[in-house]
Amino acid sequence: MKTGNSVWVTGGIALLAVILLLGFSRGLRGATHKMEGEKAPAFSLETLTDEDFDLEEHLGKRPVVLDFWAVWCPPCRASLPKVDKTMKALADADVAFTTVNLGDTPDKVQDFLKSKDLEGLPVALDSNRSAARLYGIQSIPTMVFIDKEGTVAQVSTGAMSESALTQAVRKLLD
Repeated sequence: MKTGNSVWVTGGIALLAVILLLGFSRGLRGATHKMEGEKAPAFSLETLTDEDFDLEEHLGKRPVVLDFWAVWCPPCRASLPKVDKTMKALADADVAFTTVNLGDTPDKVQDFLKSKDLEGLPVALDSNRSAARLYGIQSIPTMVFIDKEGTVAQVSTGAMSESALTQAVRKLLD
């Protein structure tokens, strides 16, 4: 009898574990960022090329992709070439791409971009992290996809594959 009961107990525990894991993973997949569905807050930042990136100029006119990152972040470093490729592949589309660097010095950002052959990548400098706070950025890399109407359509935390990034941008263009 002990053997039969232990099988039932073990089986019950295993079944409970599977149910909990499935529920937890569904919860993660279904989780949305607090900004999704909200009007995108405007900000203005100096760029690496000493110009201003004013988000207000794009909101309600074209989709916008913001990539929050830092030089010290390995997943960010791996993600930027994908952003660059996607931006170049969709150059004919009316989409505003900008990367938003969090706190690195301009020299450090320029040195990094040069070392990765990414000098053409647009970089807004969020030295005091004001834009990151507006968007509730908790970790990087984080990609924010803003639709044509100026609403945050999607927020993706963590490195995205090039195909997922392209798909998210194309969705904004539909």
